[in-house]
Amino acid sequence: MDAASLTYIGIDKIMKIKKWLVASGVLIFGLIGVTQVMESAQDIPFPVRYATRISTDTSLNSSAVYKVLKDESDKFDVTLYRTFIDENGAERKFSFGTDADHVAEFHELTALKDTSYKGMYYSASKLPGELTDKLQQLGVQVTSTELPWYIIGSQMWANGILAVLTWSMVLTFLVSYFASLNLYRKHWLVGRMLGGVKKTLAKSVASDLFIMTVVSIVLWGVYVSLNQVALSSLSSYALLATLGLNIVILISFVVLINVVFFIIIQHNNLAKALKRTDSNMKQNLVWMVGILASLAALTLLMNQTVLNQKNLQQQLDSLKPWQKLSAYKAVNVSLPSIEDSNNGEIDARADTKVARRFMDHFKDDEYIFSQDSTAKVPNMVSQEQAQFMTSQLKRDGIDSDVSKRIRYMNLNALKLSGHQNLAGKVTNKKPATVFLPEKFKDHKKSVLNAIYLEYYQNSGIKKSDFEVHLVKNNEKTFLFDYRGAELYVYDHARLQTDANRILVVINMAYAFNSLGKDATYSNVLNGLFKQPGLKKVAVDSSINGQVEDITSPYLSIQMQANRLQKRIVAAYVSMATLVIMQLFAIFQFLMNIARKKAYTMGVKRLLGYNIDYVILQEFGGYILTIFVGLVVAGVMTSSIVLKNVVLGLNVMAIVIIIGYVRFYVKKASVNVLKGDFEL
Repeated sequence: MDAASLTYIGIDKIMKIKKWLVASGVLIFGLIGVTQVMESAQDIPFPVRYATRISTDTSLNSSAVYKVLKDESDKFDVTLYRTFIDENGAERKFSFGTDADHVAEFHELTALKDTSYKGMYYSASKLPGELTDKLQQLGVQVTSTELPWYIIGSQMWANGILAVLTWSMVLTFLVSYFASLNLYRKHWLVGRMLGGVKKTLAKSVASDLFIMTVVSIVLWGVYVSLNQVALSSLSSYALLATLGLNIVILISFVVLINVVFFIIIQHNNLAKALKRTDSNMKQNLVWMVGILASLAALTLLMNQTVLNQKNLQQQLDSLKPWQKLSAYKAVNVSLPSIEDSNNGEIDARADTKVARRFMDHFKDDEYIFSQDSTAKVPNMVSQEQAQFMTSQLKRDGIDSDVSKRIRYMNLNALKLSGHQNLAGKVTNKKPATVFLPEKFKDHKKSVLNAIYLEYYQNSGIKKSDFEVHLVKNNEKTFLFDYRGAELYVYDHARLQTDANRILVVINMAYAFNSLGKDATYSNVLNGLFKQPGLKKVAVDSSINGQVEDITSPYLSIQMQANRLQKRIVAAYVSMATLVIMQLFAIFQFLMNIARKKAYTMGVKRLLGYNIDYVILQEFGGYILTIFVGLVVAGVMTSSIVLKNVVLGLNVMAIVIIIGYVRFYVKKASVNVLKGDFEL
């Protein structure tokens, strides 16, 4: 048999172990890449390179903005994409301009009914200056940026604790890979003797590159299929770039290891190598250091992942009450404020007339009014202004620290805010009903002063007319803050649910007829309204001309919830991947020892030694070290559930591997004597 044939036989033997080792390694690193893409790019399923945020601080008609986007997109042959939530709560894709890639499901503006224009828009190129100028002329703020999809994958190699863990696992992978080559070193040595070792080196690297490429393409295809994204979408490109970067880094190290192994073979003592008398202690020590380092990094990263996942879940839970409010709309009503020519002040009477006409079409349970007290010192004022405002409030008998906890509501809002049990205590004979947490019972007077000042001053209503109920502390209240919950303006500082709020249910019949009704009507128009009343407004010619825009906050908030849900899933995938990586490292370490000690253990078994004693003798020190490392990692893990899962899975993996080795050595002693023991 010639040298080439012997070389091919060696490669075939190596591939029995090395093939799945390389495939498993590139799959694990690929899964880390998937979690990075899920965090960064999965929300953008379009073939684009630029993201443009459109927002404003003023009220604008969404249809006017959409018309400009559509007309200018057609004019400049630019395709703009965006996502929106349909009436069934499903996320949909919309395009302005020609959708040559057929990515979007909708192209007509009617599909965006009830959807606010504010949000993110995506395009393959930067928006034309003329389009941007026209939007800005409407009062729209336009911010455009290039999407760096090609650097998303680099985060796992260069970003904080994740990079430490990734490189620790690279070390483990490389030691494991070197061990797979070392297992069949005699075939390389035979190739050296017969002059075919260079071909062995080339075939080894080529086969590894082929496996990495195939596994990466399959993983990319599965991701694209499961998430139903376009092949040319940002997330698709991002994952492809990530997997490509993984291949470049891993194959570089694989080539290095193969070259090093080639050099070792070239300078090896043939007699010792073929007799298996050389030691692997240094290799095992390096491997053990890699495992312990990855354990430490794993613990730190999983603690951070658990914390992030907990925060994401809290944000998601805070949005769940919005599911009951899908029928409520936000309405932009244009108020005809008239400037008095004599004194330059705004005459609010015309505004009140329009607002009253608008509210006449809504029953008490068809709108939501919920807002904080304004009798407080705002956060963003100078110290001098804060002192002045505090003194003014004190003069009116109001403690700003107490009044900032007041939340005004109508009865319908109270029912939907999680306090259905309190609704029965509200009577329509009282101008206001106060639910005061026990911790504020000594500040009752300050609360009543604030209510009187804001709603019933000089109205003939007395503070003694307000009804007060003490409630237990720490009760949570949903705040209906849709402006702080929308997808693209999500404000972590603005709570959706808060505890220990002083709830004040305003009797709207009293408030609409008090001297402070102008401010009350203005505040109520910032609330949310149901469709039956809106239909009546639509056919009322005396008021429908004042309604400029109707949008559904729920649609944008549902998109935010969808994003949070995806990030939570990504966190779970990330944790599962980290655990798999650790199991992979321990598995490879113990299996390498088993392969190296197969001959010795087989001989001892045939000589009558107890198989359990033999395995304990060969594996005991390593297992004890790993177990101590696991215990330390468990102590460092913040989550008790995660601590038990990680420790349990690792211990179970060790037991299964040792059990398999025991079974195999016991049943294959004859093959061990032949030197053909493989796992």
